[in-house]
Amino acid sequence: MITSSGTRTGIERKSRQKRSHRGIPRPSTPPKAALTPLSSLGARKVPFSYTEDCIKLLGLRLLEGVERVTRVFRGAGTIEDHRSAVGDPYLPTHILAICDGRRNHSPDGSTSSPPVMIQPTHRYILTSQCTNLPDIPDKLSFSPSNHTVDAIPLHLPYPKLFEPLHRYLYNHNTTQLLYSFLPPKCRTNIPAGTKAYHIGPCSTSCSCLVSLLSKSYTKQDLTTCLIRLVAFKENVTSLGVHDHNLWRVMKLASFVLRLAISVSVA
Repeated sequence: MITSSGTRTGIERKSRQKRSHRGIPRPSTPPKAALTPLSSLGARKVPFSYTEDCIKLLGLRLLEGVERVTRVFRGAGTIEDHRSAVGDPYLPTHILAICDGRRNHSPDGSTSSPPVMIQPTHRYILTSQCTNLPDIPDKLSFSPSNHTVDAIPLHLPYPKLFEPLHRYLYNHNTTQLLYSFLPPKCRTNIPAGTKAYHIGPCSTSCSCLVSLLSKSYTKQDLTTCLIRLVAFKENVTSLGVHDHNLWRVMKLASFVLRLAISVSVA
């Protein structure tokens, strides 16, 4: 028999869980209408639902082109990568030069420019999902005389955390995104077949994941993951990404990490 006091306790516990699950509030961003429609590419009167379907169908293929060119840029490309880079219709359309826009101060008081990360990308993947971007020209600017291309500067709070967000904009893989917020070794211990949409705040999968994290990692390890998650969220906010599933996964990861930290110190 449950007393009224027990009922109130249960309600208070659920209320606390809901507040914890809202640990990453979604900020106000420009309206979705600010996104670039397909009409900019020649299509007419195309709804955003069609745009989203196109991205889902072509995203993985476009991502392969990005990864191929990235390997070539980093000097790790194979002969096949170089051959495929000629005439491939899925190759990136632009190059981003990502930096944090802040000055690094050296011990002697002088300043130096922060390192720049080079990221090949497709213009439409960004403009159709991000509402806050620098001006991106329709075509890549290339100078045949000195074999150079003009990179587009993109200032982000945490440039090193742009890669997982950039990848998500192509594949929309919520499970891969969720695991990227957790300790690397933890991902090998998660039961095979566990998907992000199986994990809810009150689900058995969530309880198992919290238990695994709290028993396998220290408070410091989990706190580091939570700090990275908050930094990732700042990049998302800076770019004005509206994707509902992206924000849902960030909230879920925040809830799991905060609860695991609480259990580990209990």
